[in-house]
Amino acid sequence: MTLVIEDGTGKANAESYVSVADFRTYADGRGLDYTVASTEP
Repeated sequence: MTLVIEDGTGKANAESYVSVADFRTYADGRGLDYTVASTEP
């Protein structure tokens, strides 16, 4: 699945205003755990 990033062009189908790389940099810099444990059996 591809995440559609709003890049300033007004994308109507955008799902985020930040890139995955920027999110990871932000979270890593603050020691945040952004992994998700599966809830499926």
